[in-house]
Amino acid sequence: MTTSAGPDSEDGTEQPGRKGAGAAHLVLRLLPFLALGILVVGSILFLIIGSHLWPRPYGFFRGTGASPDATTLISTLVVVYTFFVAAYGALTPLVIGKENPFKFDRIKKGDAAFFRVSALVLMTAAVVLDLIRVWNSTGDLYTTTMRYLPPPKVYDAAAEFTRYLAINIAVLLFALIVGCWPERSPDHAESTTK
Repeated sequence: MTTSAGPDSEDGTEQPGRKGAGAAHLVLRLLPFLALGILVVGSILFLIIGSHLWPRPYGFFRGTGASPDATTLISTLVVVYTFFVAAYGALTPLVIGKENPFKFDRIKKGDAAFFRVSALVLMTAAVVLDLIRVWNSTGDLYTTTMRYLPPPKVYDAAAEFTRYLAINIAVLLFALIVGCWPERSPDHAESTTK
């Protein structure tokens, strides 16, 4: 009976010096999942904790008018959220790339295909988040046009915008990095693993 050669040696027997290579390969395969998990959990924690710990200088607004006109601020927020939706739409073909990243074999190997799919998932979540923010800001725009938006609510709208802007920038940078990642054909990836 003959044994086929394994990946660690020429004759099929495992070499003692190469024992950690399998563990290192496992860590490299799990790295994309870890990076995606850290980004998603970090963003959620940033939004939750930021809403409770963000400074609220409501005392600063006591000397201002009872019904400020914040239509320019709220309109700008709507435009910026809409810009991010358009930017994600423009980046989608770049992130998908020329090769098909949606093959399960390529995603499972932990190569750039996983990052491409991760970027698409994050961009989709960010678009949904931005559309919710546009809907919320549209309600604020109506309220401020009717002069019912008090100064603390105007500050809350600006503070929420800064937190969501940070999340959008992180997702946009991740998508840009993944989109600029050099593509390798599956044949090239198979030839380097042999």
